[in-house]
Amino acid sequence: MSFRKIDNHLEIFTTGDLHLSHNLNRTIQKRGFNNPEQHTTFVRNQINSVIKSKSDILVLNGDLGDVDLLRMLINSLNTCNCWLIEGNHDSKKDLLSLRNMDKVWRVEENICINWRDNLFHISHLPHLEFRGFYRNAYHPHAHTHGTLEPYLRAYD
Repeated sequence: MSFRKIDNHLEIFTTGDLHLSHNLNRTIQKRGFNNPEQHTTFVRNQINSVIKSKSDILVLNGDLGDVDLLRMLINSLNTCNCWLIEGNHDSKKDLLSLRNMDKVWRVEENICINWRDNLFHISHLPHLEFRGFYRNAYHPHAHTHGTLEPYLRAYD
């Protein structure tokens, strides 16, 4: 886990559990898509509708899916600063293979950052307690697909 202070970026956004796949699987069908390309295009459009500045940071928080679709997605994003967090369905080797992309700045299991005088402990899996739990810390996580109720400053 790494820790650094970053105040020179406009905004930080996080999303996870994209489950990009070349197969028409249950996850994609449950989300209402007819094919993987339609799903990936929707994800790209949603992210680009929010991220407007190249200096914004996007944290892709685990369970990202097929590395080729992920590569295409990253290349089509507005931001130039993508941080990848390994999820329980991700191949660490696949994610590390993306480090040579200009837009991928970090590939890690957890990230702790101090941004705008708040500590953010970002990981794919939720933690009941996290660094700064009793102070000014926040814990964005993924993995539970929105089924875990937010607690203190932890949210999916």
